[in-house]
Amino acid sequence: MRKQALNLSLSSGLVKLHLITVLLILTMGMAAGQSSHYWGQQYGTRSTLLGNSVIGGVEDLGAVFYNPARLSLIENPAFILTAEIYEWTKYSIEDAFGENTSSSRSDIGSVPGFIAGTFKLKFLPDHQFAFALLRRHGADLAIDYKQEFTGELIEEIPGEEIFRANILYLTKAKEEWYSIAWSYPISNTFSIGLTTNVVRLNSDKNTNIEIQAFAESGDVFIYQYHRRYSYGKYGLIWKLGISGIEEKYKWGLTITTPFVGVFGDGDYDYAEFYSGFKGDSNIEDVYSTSVQEDLDLKYHTPISVAAGVTYPIQKSSLHFSTEWFNKVPLYTLMNAEDHYSQSSGDTIGFRLTDDLSSVFNVGIGVELYVNENLSVYTGFNTDFSSVRDNPLAFSENEETASNSSISTNLYHFSGGVVMSLRGIDLTLGAAYTGGSQRFARPIDFPDGDGGGIFDPDETATLTWSRWRLILGFSFPFLDDVTGKLHDMN
Repeated sequence: MRKQALNLSLSSGLVKLHLITVLLILTMGMAAGQSSHYWGQQYGTRSTLLGNSVIGGVEDLGAVFYNPARLSLIENPAFILTAEIYEWTKYSIEDAFGENTSSSRSDIGSVPGFIAGTFKLKFLPDHQFAFALLRRHGADLAIDYKQEFTGELIEEIPGEEIFRANILYLTKAKEEWYSIAWSYPISNTFSIGLTTNVVRLNSDKNTNIEIQAFAESGDVFIYQYHRRYSYGKYGLIWKLGISGIEEKYKWGLTITTPFVGVFGDGDYDYAEFYSGFKGDSNIEDVYSTSVQEDLDLKYHTPISVAAGVTYPIQKSSLHFSTEWFNKVPLYTLMNAEDHYSQSSGDTIGFRLTDDLSSVFNVGIGVELYVNENLSVYTGFNTDFSSVRDNPLAFSENEETASNSSISTNLYHFSGGVVMSLRGIDLTLGAAYTGGSQRFARPIDFPDGDGGGIFDPDETATLTWSRWRLILGFSFPFLDDVTGKLHDMN
């Protein structure tokens, strides 16, 4: 495996820089790895508060996602506009740089909402139709670190140096679904449905490292490393559902197909430059660059099977759902052509892969009826990662990288109220997500016992948490407006 051309012995100043780099790799990997968690999002007002437990008894237009068959059995589907969701995310690493040393980072931002509505086709009067625009996964993170040191940082060069470094990690990922759902009632207590999802996904990851140093001799040292990949893909995913109503409960079953790619490609950009000190230094200058576009791209997702039931308890209800996702065996998403360093002739390659395990998630929710204008909701669901252990992260600068990087299992808790006002249903709630995992601490400050800074037996704990504040609106009267427009046609 090819090593970077730069291999210098540096003192504590650069060690601290490397420590910060490791921390940023871990935190960015956590934010970018959410596509490996299948139950990380919720859709619909009540469905959001019930925490993905509504496959059997969804009562709002979250049915477009959870179970399209339910559309024929919902008495009054409403136009849904989730207006605002604010998100606070925090990462922390215990024992990050040694025993009893920790570091943390937090971010606040808004999250795109969920829009859905119903429509009719005049020539199919008994059939129900709905649409939805939703985001399945997303990440947008930029970490930029700059620092300047003065001292004897590079042991190969006599005297002190002025040393400057800039490390930039960028990651952007988005998966959006444009959904059309159809449902037909076989009887008053049994229906079938199908959602066709047009999927658009984009991903862009970028690692950029710049290092400069100025020696007492007047020599200048410059090192630059840049690697980036990006891809865009369009395709289709279908969800087939059935739903029934028994005397004491509601039930549902769905099957979601793997992703069927239609078109898309990827790009790859690599650059590494080094201009070294003169005199006693025996490090050769480096010039390596390659730009590749329109690379073949594959993208796989698993088939999944879900089931759920809703039990009425007087005017309240208990919801339970589960979903199994099949594994995705190791495959190559994108393979850049081998290229050569223009200065040394060394071969450089890059391969982007994915290798996902099977996952089994469960969710439970409670709807407590207070009166005709107020209901209280709470929910819990697991969100296990499909990533296998020890994936190769893109930011590690190896020739092979995994498209998914974090294997932390997450747990979601939600709660809130739905208030029925004049002409509008108002949802207020909050959702918490948390998880942690232990990992080998690659770098450790010496503690005086003679040990070095590299100790693979030492570990640290990564903890990830997210709070979401939810303000949602649904408009039952728009269903009446839609009916009137239908009658006019």
